[in-house]
Amino acid sequence: MELFSKRPLAEAAAVFTLSSALVSAEDGSVKILIFAAALIAMMCFIIAAKMRAALSAYRAHVIRCCAAVMCALAVSYAYMDVYAAGWESRCGEDVTLEGTVTDRVFSSTYGGSFIAKIDRVNGERVHIRALVETGFSCGLRVGDSFSSSATLDVLESDGAFDEHAYYFPRGVLIAASIDEQGALESLGQSKTLSSKIARLRRTLSSMTEVAMEEAGGDSGIAEALFVGERDGLDDAVYRDMRYAGASHLLAVSGLHLTVVVGTLSEILKKLTLPRPARAVTVVAASAFYMALTGFSASVTRAGIMMIICELSYFARREYDTVTSLFFTYACMIAVSPASAADMGFLLSVTAMLGCYVSGTFTRADASKIRTKILRVPAKILKYLVRMLTVSLCTLIFTLPVMWAATGRVSLLSPLASVLMSLPVTSILYLCPIIAVTFRLPLLRVPLANACAFLCRAVAGIASLLSRIRGATFYVGGAFGMAAVIAIALLLATALVLSKRRALRALICAACVFGAIAVYSAVIRGGNVDVIYENSKKNDAVAVTDVGGGMLVVDVGDGSWGVISEAVEKAKESGSERVYALLLTHLHNRHIRTVGKLCRREYVDAIYLPVPETDAEAVVYDSITDAAHSLDVDVRDYERGQRITVGGAAVDTVPRTMLHRSTHPVVAFALDVDGESVLYIGASAHESDVYGYLVDASSCADTVIFGAHGPVYKSSGAYAVPFDAHVIYANSDVAEMLVDENKTRDFDVYGE
Repeated sequence: MELFSKRPLAEAAAVFTLSSALVSAEDGSVKILIFAAALIAMMCFIIAAKMRAALSAYRAHVIRCCAAVMCALAVSYAYMDVYAAGWESRCGEDVTLEGTVTDRVFSSTYGGSFIAKIDRVNGERVHIRALVETGFSCGLRVGDSFSSSATLDVLESDGAFDEHAYYFPRGVLIAASIDEQGALESLGQSKTLSSKIARLRRTLSSMTEVAMEEAGGDSGIAEALFVGERDGLDDAVYRDMRYAGASHLLAVSGLHLTVVVGTLSEILKKLTLPRPARAVTVVAASAFYMALTGFSASVTRAGIMMIICELSYFARREYDTVTSLFFTYACMIAVSPASAADMGFLLSVTAMLGCYVSGTFTRADASKIRTKILRVPAKILKYLVRMLTVSLCTLIFTLPVMWAATGRVSLLSPLASVLMSLPVTSILYLCPIIAVTFRLPLLRVPLANACAFLCRAVAGIASLLSRIRGATFYVGGAFGMAAVIAIALLLATALVLSKRRALRALICAACVFGAIAVYSAVIRGGNVDVIYENSKKNDAVAVTDVGGGMLVVDVGDGSWGVISEAVEKAKESGSERVYALLLTHLHNRHIRTVGKLCRREYVDAIYLPVPETDAEAVVYDSITDAAHSLDVDVRDYERGQRITVGGAAVDTVPRTMLHRSTHPVVAFALDVDGESVLYIGASAHESDVYGYLVDASSCADTVIFGAHGPVYKSSGAYAVPFDAHVIYANSDVAEMLVDENKTRDFDVYGE
């Protein structure tokens, strides 16, 4: 293949891109050391090459690569360790901000969160983006200018959602909180070009939503594909697309720009527009679409490549895809160094490499296909073969990035891409036409109906594929890490080898990928783990490999964070779906949490305690209605009953209350794979079930002293075996109980 042969600019740009990605998470001292090492290595090689003629052939390559590495380190250091760190050092400072809202994260009656371009800080002219959070409801819209006093803060990097990992690669440097409603002053709509384009994006999104609602369809897929607005995308649809390995089709990408701008170019060609005028029009359309979609990584890449391709006409130079590709990525990082850490950007890089490599191997063999083969037209067969090859190569090339980002891979991704590419492309053609004909109902209505039908087809295909169990697996453990590193090295070497040797390297990478899938599905997927999660007064216990999925026991007031963390950790242990969710009691917040879980994950059944009060009956009915609407089975159980879930047995306790508290006492025993796990809630030793828990603790392998329930007022003694594994919810619980429950060792959650 020899991807960089006779392409010095592509070679330097590729090294610059790779180096920027690798050092994006390192601190400044590490970058300085690597910079010095690269400089010394380059100087030593130059001296050695002058002394030995055999090394002179490699001198230019080494100099280019070392220079590219040093440039990447210098750019990364200047932006991340000087510029961005300077803003982070102002954390806690009270300032006056002037800026413009560019995106809305969420807005509710109790607060809001926005992405804003900040123009002034304390009257000083600046150019940064910030995450602005308000502690009150405000009417700011996209494109609105505002002025307010605020407190600067760093982007949070802990909790269920990592703000720094998500927003920083997208150019958001700081967070700013506005607590007083009187401090915020709206200055009206901004008249800048970027604000007008942002408003146009919202207008096109609204037009698509209205047209799709009239057609009786869901506008979420159409809005996501057309302008990149994913606020209206149904969680269940995104869940299905993610499990089917097709979520990338919903992200505005180079495919979308190619379809929209490429169609425009073909129309202009049919109209016999002169080549110079056509090139200028395509360049302008590419820049406009990049701005319209918010300069997402893949669209920006495709747009710049399209612009370079058109400008090559004026330069009278031959267009080279590889050079254009890597030069584009290098330019994107030079303009926005933080994008080197963006997983979307890295997925775009690796996906394009996969597409290029697959095209290299399928292009020469396509002419050999004849219509005599099963009487299938050659063009259709070529299309299917190419789509499968492209999807498989893309899956393997993006595996290292997906492993770093989520650790999950779907084997259905190639098949999903083949089945969905045609309807997705058709939706892309229809959406702009619907926007143009919005004021013409005779044209808009049939087009919207067709678009709604295609959106339902995409959602239906994703739903069918996602129901296939075992198709998505988690790449974890030492074996998974070693295998992914091996794949990355094989792919890297394949790019610089000859075509025949590159094919062997790709076959080896595919074999290693197959080994990961077998290991995850057969060996690692059969492990039974018990996972405990705590967040303040909320607890959750997850058991993996129960009925082909996981069993999650929610002990809390419906906190989403603790449930989501328990599910994520169970996924890391090999369980991809929720076989059963068991609620130990009913709380109002469970209504929202259960609905959210069922829309984001596959839940086979929910076990609910029979309601004993009017308030519990309301919660029970609401959860049941939400579950049934999502095709989730609901099963009742009496408190104190033994429940068999897959291969696990759960012994619950009767409803028990303390006179001094409105919180119920919660406890249960798990028997799974021959191991006994006992959960004891707060102040259980003061309740009627204390005697039962003492007996149960005497034969338990693991005892969890949780935090949920009435507040601890006293210590309690249980018959915990000395060699049992004991987990305390926090240090306060440990201090309360550890003296009367002596064990060989114990763990305190979070320590």
